Amino acid sequence: MMDEMSASLFLDWAEFDRICPFGEERADLRSGIVAWTVATVASGLGGKKGGRQPKLEDFIPQFGKEATRVQSMDEMKARLKGFTAAHNAFIKHKE
Repeated sequence: MMDEMSASLFLDWAEFDRICPFGEERADLRSGIVAWTVATVASGLGGKKGGRQPKLEDFIPQFGKEATRVQSMDEMKARLKGFTAAHNAFIKHKE
């Protein structure tokens, strides 16, 4: 395809992708939005009042960047307990 595409057409497509992304990066964004929405709703059910609300950036993969910090075991346990409490509150709310 690259043998048949002119440099001008390639630059046009590159500019279009910059303005309106398509492909896997766009799919990651769409999936991130869904995950963020679910987490935002779940964090309001049984979560700590005034706790950190999830951010969209938390759910979009950042390839090529190294993790800035590793969670401790206590942090992982606290997050899991928070998820469990929110899940259980959601189930009770449905009943």
